[in-house]
Amino acid sequence: MLEQQLTPYLDCQRWIVGYSGGLDSTVLLHTCQALLKKLSQQRAVSSAPAPRLPELVAVHIDHQLMSEHLDWVAHCQRFCERQQIAIEVQTVGVMVDGQGLENAARSARYAAFSRYIDTPNNLLLIGHHQHDQAETVLLRLFRGAGMHGVGAMSAIRPFLSGRLARPFLHTPRNVLQHYANEHQLDYLEDPSNADDKFDRNFIRRAVLPLIAERWAAVESSLARFAGHAADNERLARDLAHLDISGGLRGPKKYGECLQIDVLNGFASYRRANIYRFWLGTLGVTMPSTARLKEIDALVTGNRAGSKLDFSNYSLHVHSGSLYWVADTWLSALDRFFAQPHTWQTADILANKSIGTLCVATVDGRDGLTPGEYQIGVRADGIECRLNGQSKPLKKLLQEAGIPAWLRDSFPIIYSVQSDGSRQVAAIGDQYICDGYRCGQSGAVTWNYNFD
Repeated sequence: MLEQQLTPYLDCQRWIVGYSGGLDSTVLLHTCQALLKKLSQQRAVSSAPAPRLPELVAVHIDHQLMSEHLDWVAHCQRFCERQQIAIEVQTVGVMVDGQGLENAARSARYAAFSRYIDTPNNLLLIGHHQHDQAETVLLRLFRGAGMHGVGAMSAIRPFLSGRLARPFLHTPRNVLQHYANEHQLDYLEDPSNADDKFDRNFIRRAVLPLIAERWAAVESSLARFAGHAADNERLARDLAHLDISGGLRGPKKYGECLQIDVLNGFASYRRANIYRFWLGTLGVTMPSTARLKEIDALVTGNRAGSKLDFSNYSLHVHSGSLYWVADTWLSALDRFFAQPHTWQTADILANKSIGTLCVATVDGRDGLTPGEYQIGVRADGIECRLNGQSKPLKKLLQEAGIPAWLRDSFPIIYSVQSDGSRQVAAIGDQYICDGYRCGQSGAVTWNYNFD
């Protein structure tokens, strides 16, 4: 039965098994080896052509958290040597950094696994089973998770360039125990599993057994609930996708944004669903319920210039839209404009992470006198002369509708004088200053690159 749960993955080039040395991963690794050996023997006596079988590799992550960690490494190496399975040991350092030891160890572990999932044909196999799923559901419920959280672990999901599979996710632990006994598999028990200071251990040792005394099928029920929650989460994502595709996105001139007047046409629960999906597509950590309410207050208030700061991005209200701005992109923008750039109007000034500056024929717009210029940003006291009047750059950028977060990183085109001083010739693609207009040349075009 266990071998059958691996057959959907025979199209992969490599099976990378996360092998800790405990019961679950030992049974998984042995089952993988048994299936591949059986199929190899069958094909050896068959004349029919068959696809190549996956290569099997065990990867043991040494977190260095237990005093016996080297004993575990040695045990895993001996087991794989006896079974004739290739094994690699990855030693990692666990940085807690405020996220808790369990989460920190998990982050370090998956970072190490990521080195092996570099093509779509590589599959990471993890030995989680039905009992693990039940623990995860309860743990996330107690922490107040939404549908995405209580959907818990998925049996198969994308992982970097390849996939991550949990073939035993719907298998009770006692089935794995029976397999290990039947095949006389040698495995280790993690001593930290007896420490109830860890939430998961407390649920495993105290909570689930107590519930099972009254509801014997609690594990399968919780696993089934996780499946229902995952289905509901998929429905919510589909609805958000339809909502966003139906005219919610604003023009991307200044970045990813949603139109606030359209957003406010939805009920609050539906707006919250849209925020989750939208931020999820941008690859950021999902905000808490409290922070989602703050985002909604930003939207319903629709006050120009208001914003919310998060750990690595910010949300801004500008010209009736809610903008998402990544801190890394703003930092890259600042670095790009930290030093002036020389630019010939016949050339294109481009940076794939920032944007593109060039001149092109645009109907109804003034052209810029051809020549060499210096590209920088606004400076205190610098003005632009328009139609005989001098105006400060700050005021002109505001009038042009440039968002506040971009005004210090908006390209200003300077003409360098013979004495080394600079005059403003143009403000990006918004204004051509007096003395620099030319009807016979192209207009300045400037486009940020948000991809």
